[in-house]
Amino acid sequence: MNTPTVKAATIVDWGDVVNVVYSLYEDPGHNVPVITPSNITQIDIDLFEVTGSGQYVYVSNSGYIPSWVTLSVPEASTQFLDKFRTELVGAELNTVKWFIIDKEDGYTTDPEYFLSNMDLYYEVTVTEILYDASDYTIGSNTTSTTTT
Repeated sequence: MNTPTVKAATIVDWGDVVNVVYSLYEDPGHNVPVITPSNITQIDIDLFEVTGSGQYVYVSNSGYIPSWVTLSVPEASTQFLDKFRTELVGAELNTVKWFIIDKEDGYTTDPEYFLSNMDLYYEVTVTEILYDASDYTIGSNTTSTTTT
């Protein structure tokens, strides 16, 4: 009897839910880390840490999380910038990935915020793929035909 084996996902794809660790830098060479200014309140720091982790990040380019994902991972979140989440596609598990979020796609809503109008240079490592979207299908597009 053949028993199918399940291979755990090692590359992030659309619709996955992942955990990440990240650092933010001021330069493309990733030599100068962004330092949170001393006048930033604890609430602002909690909303955005320049070095930290993100748990249950839903990899998509929208803020909508489908119900079938939340059934499996109720903690799934779109708390990060859209561009941050989309840049995770193709990342390999436990491998550093670097990417840039141009200032146009970054924090532009509040001109007083210390990260507004900055290009954001990220170093990100996906530490866990909690929900592998390729393991789940909503429907089937297969057809079979029989000829006699």
